[in-house]
Amino acid sequence: MVKACKKAKIKATPRQLRYALATFLVGDEVGLKMVQLILAHSKIATTLDMYTDGSEQGRDAAREALARRNNAA
Repeated sequence: MVKACKKAKIKATPRQLRYALATFLVGDEVGLKMVQLILAHSKIATTLDMYTDGSEQGRDAAREALARRNNAA
């Protein structure tokens, strides 16, 4: 992976690429269980702790999702 990054002139470590992948998957609403399997975490808690958003932005997204559900009902 390091060689591929150098060849593509991407300055990223394998860890950064892994984090980016997980972030994109979660952001695209791939189920957390599937993200856990892709990343080969033995426990879902690892996936939840590392890749879920407890920030204000995350709370805003949750509020918006709930509002969409309530409006659809």
